[in-house]
Amino acid sequence: GMFDDSVRPIIEAGRAGWAEDGFEVAEGLTLRSCPGHTPGSMMLEVAGPEDTAMFVGDVVHHPAQIYRPEWNSIFCEDPEQARETRRRVLDLAASREALLIPSHFGGSHMARVLRDGRGFRPVLNPL
Repeated sequence: GMFDDSVRPIIEAGRAGWAEDGFEVAEGLTLRSCPGHTPGSMMLEVAGPEDTAMFVGDVVHHPAQIYRPEWNSIFCEDPEQARETRRRVLDLAASREALLIPSHFGGSHMARVLRDGRGFRPVLNPL
């Protein structure tokens, strides 16, 4: 039902386009491929002069997945690819000290990701 409700109207209105990994929507707004949860999934990276935000959609569903990136939701269509993508995105967020903004976090809806040994940990309410 989601495709018919949310995607089909955009396509039928002629407002959809195809974008490859690294497509720059505008200066500082870059689309990055994030397959695994759903085919064709992408995140939007917003790079400003002093900070970066990563709108990651369904790559991370819950803060626990920052501690345990191997955990998938039951909705991941390609579980192994989802794990690989999640690790890559968390590594990128930690490397850039970016603000991670997933679709499904409660509360502040965002976190910073820090390295913790060989893994990661979230800093919730990071502003």
